[in-house]
Amino acid sequence: MSGDWYWKKKFKLVIWLALLETIMILSVKSAYAQSQSHIVPDNTLGTESSSVITNLDGSPLETIAGGARRGVNLFHSFREFNVGEGRAVYFTNPAGIENILSRVTGRNRSQILGKLGVLGNANLFLINPNGIIFGPNASLDVNGSFIATSANAIQFGEQGFFSASFPEAPPLLTINPSALFFNQIGAGSIENRSIASAGVDSASNPVVGLRVPNGQSLLLVGGDIAINAGRLNALGGRVELAGVASPGTIGLSVDDSNLALTFPNQVVRGDVSLTNGAFINVAADGGGAIALHAKNIDISGGSSLNAGIAVGLGTPETTAGDISLNATEGVSLTQSSRVINQVSEDATGNSGNINIQASSLNLTEGSDLSARTFGEGNTGNISVNVSGAVTLDGLGSNGLPSGIINLVQPLAVGNGGDINIKSESLTLTRGSILDATTLGEGNSGNILLDVRGAVTLDKANSVGLSSRISNQMGLSAVGNSGNIIIKAESLNLRQGSALNATLSGRGNSGNILIDVRGAVILEGQGGGFFSGIANQVGSSGVGNSGDINIKAESVIFEQGNELNTSTLGRGNGGNIFVDVRGAVTINADGGIFSVVRSSAIGDGGNINLKAESLKIIQSGVLNTFTLGRGNAGNISVDVKGAVIVDGNNTDFNTGIATIVTDSAIGNGGDIILKAGSLTLTQGEIAANTLGQGKGGNIEIEAANFINLTNNSEISVNSEDQGDAGDLRIQTGSLTLQGRSRLLADTVSSEGGNIQLQVRDILLLRDNSGISTTAGQQEAGGNGGNIDINTNFLVAVPSENSDITANAFEGRGGLIKISTQGIFGLKKRESLTPLSDITAFSQQNPQFNGEIVINIENPDISSELVPLPINLVDVGRLITQGCSVGRVATNKQDSQFIVTGRGGLPPQPGEALRIPAIAVHGSTIAAEKQDQSPDITTTPLVEANGWRFDEHGQVILIASTTSGSDSFGIKQRECHGS
Repeated sequence: MSGDWYWKKKFKLVIWLALLETIMILSVKSAYAQSQSHIVPDNTLGTESSSVITNLDGSPLETIAGGARRGVNLFHSFREFNVGEGRAVYFTNPAGIENILSRVTGRNRSQILGKLGVLGNANLFLINPNGIIFGPNASLDVNGSFIATSANAIQFGEQGFFSASFPEAPPLLTINPSALFFNQIGAGSIENRSIASAGVDSASNPVVGLRVPNGQSLLLVGGDIAINAGRLNALGGRVELAGVASPGTIGLSVDDSNLALTFPNQVVRGDVSLTNGAFINVAADGGGAIALHAKNIDISGGSSLNAGIAVGLGTPETTAGDISLNATEGVSLTQSSRVINQVSEDATGNSGNINIQASSLNLTEGSDLSARTFGEGNTGNISVNVSGAVTLDGLGSNGLPSGIINLVQPLAVGNGGDINIKSESLTLTRGSILDATTLGEGNSGNILLDVRGAVTLDKANSVGLSSRISNQMGLSAVGNSGNIIIKAESLNLRQGSALNATLSGRGNSGNILIDVRGAVILEGQGGGFFSGIANQVGSSGVGNSGDINIKAESVIFEQGNELNTSTLGRGNGGNIFVDVRGAVTINADGGIFSVVRSSAIGDGGNINLKAESLKIIQSGVLNTFTLGRGNAGNISVDVKGAVIVDGNNTDFNTGIATIVTDSAIGNGGDIILKAGSLTLTQGEIAANTLGQGKGGNIEIEAANFINLTNNSEISVNSEDQGDAGDLRIQTGSLTLQGRSRLLADTVSSEGGNIQLQVRDILLLRDNSGISTTAGQQEAGGNGGNIDINTNFLVAVPSENSDITANAFEGRGGLIKISTQGIFGLKKRESLTPLSDITAFSQQNPQFNGEIVINIENPDISSELVPLPINLVDVGRLITQGCSVGRVATNKQDSQFIVTGRGGLPPQPGEALRIPAIAVHGSTIAAEKQDQSPDITTTPLVEANGWRFDEHGQVILIASTTSGSDSFGIKQRECHGS
């Protein structure tokens, strides 16, 4: 027992000693690892293997020498390659070497936690199929370009590969690399977290993160690429990130130190992400490009891409490079992330373009794509080409909206570029924007939308701003704004959203062109604003606004929403063209306007509308007004079917109007309306003047009918010094009822003329009327003329429906009526409670007007066919009757029956004993009788003749009389059984 105990105790002691030794060895190794980078060359290069010199001259760095030299290329091969925290690793750069290529053949990814550099000008390639991580303190010290990749091999044209997966000594690879070769599905990921100091830029701003010299390239190519709070800098050079998720070959072009990728479509891609304030910067004095290739590109957490001309740099000939995002699925920017290509302050030159190619694009929470100029130079274009949806939504924490923006800033000199979007759908919500505006000196670009589905703008944001598409000239701007052109399946503007091309500076605004296959719908309000499409000259603007042109299947305006080409400044309003295959509906305070505002100097634009039908309902309007110094525009409506104007008992006007207001100096526009039919219910069509200018004319042609009811009016009135216009109507039938009017009245000037060409009937009911009366405020002016041509002119005499061409001090007008019949109206010398036709002068009967009525009785004799005198022998049609009481045996015995409304006397030849009058629709009141009268029955006597009385009435008689006006019927015997 004691021996066993001894050996057991000794065994435990050995175990403890072994554990202690192991701990000491691990501690020494750990300390050694912390004191140097972990770089282990392999033996695949044989005698040309790499050599590592550690802590040269006592410095915390490793120097890598050796390698296999092939022409301008130097190859290194390692089993492990890492750069330790706080340490540096440099490759020596023998003379004549342009590219240093380092592969990792082991199974671990590389961790670059310190500085990686080259002692020369060669480009540096780091290849590890397992992946590469750049830590927060990682940095680059290279004079050429840098590429980090998890490819399996690098191809050199037809000469062969330098492979990390199948390592061998490189063959004669003397040319520049031509491609990156991936032969595995799960390529290693590459991640950059570097925020290490990397010097300063041209404006002495600090630069942090991985940086290559100005004009050089920095490429990360692998599985998934993640820039997590890290930064990449290639000022004036190129940054390219590419995710690879399948076997394939990625082309690589090498032009001196400028490296660029060619990504074939058939290669399945990995994801690229920039998070937590990640930043890529290539802005300098020219050049500078960024390209991302991925399945999904996610840019979030305030991350950004920045290109263009940097502060204070550039020349007029300088052009910056492009930013290109190419994703097979989605591109997403969230949380105030940005893609910017701009000409900075005090810079000179042109910024590059922003290009998006993807299945979808989402800009949310204040994120944006932005091409801007703050200096002297033009902005680039922004092009979005996606197969699916483009969505812009919401505000960022900085209060800025999500958007796509092409902007010439205040004090800048240059032109804005275009915004060009092709997609399946486009949605802007919660205050997001598409904006191509100039606030400086130069022209703004165009906004071009080619959408296969719907374009939708909806919802105001938390601060009350609605979504918008705008192309504007700001207050200090000098130049012209571009066009907004939309092609889509449908266009929906909701809750205060807008299309806007307002001119507030000096220049001309562009046009708004909308071509949709379906509906254009404007509805709702948000943030106190109505939805609308506006192309205006603002109050400080000097220049002309552009046109609004809409082609669609249908157009609907709801709840105060509008089309507007008004002018508030010094310039003309644009024209509005609406060409619709179906219905146009203007409802609930919606409208189409072109107005010269009170402060404006310029003419209003015209409104031209073509449609299958038009409904203007419940305070909807189609108006051209002038309140300032200028003429109102014309209104042209061409509708195949029905035009319906229905005020629906609202307190505001509903209808079509061109008005000169009381403060205006200018003339009203004309209204020309063609339709299948026109119905006004508590509505109006007006071309009136309330000011110094002349009112416009109205021409209406309705093939079927025109009906005005419930206080409706068609008017060309003058309520001030200006002359009234003329009213001309051509239709099948015209009905005015319920105090409805056709008016060409004036207060103190010449009355207008009314000409009516009505094919069938002109009907006036219930205090309706037609008037060209002048001097309604007891002033001068001659009454206008009324010319009516219709088959029938009809009114109810007692309903006080009048036709008047009167005057107060001036001459009455001429009323000329050509018709086949007038019913219910009479010519009179003055107005009465009846239905009148008058043309008097109230102050001076010598100035009474003239009423000419031509009753046209058409000669139809040529259309009559002569009838023969004797069609038949009437004697043969009369058969002898039977005497009373006889039994008729001949079935052809005749009968003659006369039944009148008042009945027949009891015996033929006698008058009715009591008057009997039958009245349709009357009710005979029952009276209570105290005693029934005696009733005497008189036997019926058969009539055997008749005669005529003095009124030509037929009287049946029971016996033949000798009067010449009677006819006897000879009795014949009837044989009964």
